[in-house]
Amino acid sequence: MQLHWQQHSPLADILLKSDCPVQVRLLWYKRFSLFLHLQGRWSQSIKLIRKLTMKSFVYYFLAAVTEISGCFSFWVWQRMGKSVLWLLPGTLSLLLFAWLLTLVESNIAGRAYAVYGGIYICCSLLWSWLVEGSVPDKWDISGALVCLLGAAIILLAPRG
Repeated sequence: MQLHWQQHSPLADILLKSDCPVQVRLLWYKRFSLFLHLQGRWSQSIKLIRKLTMKSFVYYFLAAVTEISGCFSFWVWQRMGKSVLWLLPGTLSLLLFAWLLTLVESNIAGRAYAVYGGIYICCSLLWSWLVEGSVPDKWDISGALVCLLGAAIILLAPRG
């Protein structure tokens, strides 16, 4: 009985030259073929996840920046006594934020918002550092990393 391999590999060479009975070689062939099939599908899935994740991350990041800047304009008006005209760009920024969040690849709004929360927290700390001059301490950074880990689990979890 001749074995036909779908893909040539060192393992295929070993199995072809083996003194094992044909049934054992066929069993290993089936397992190896399944492995190659799953490996090909896995790499395609990883490429798709990377593409969707990067696209979603850009939308999440832009949404965070627009929400923070919109809210900051209200903060400046209310807390710092600036002109009411600060509310116009703030309102437009918040509208842009809401629209950007709808562009994220997710079928469930609540899940998209949960992932966004982790990215929002990191962007808020970055905003407070770059715009307001408040350097994040070790607790800020630790909390942000925990939030990012939670967001990554929600975003990348395998779902059926």
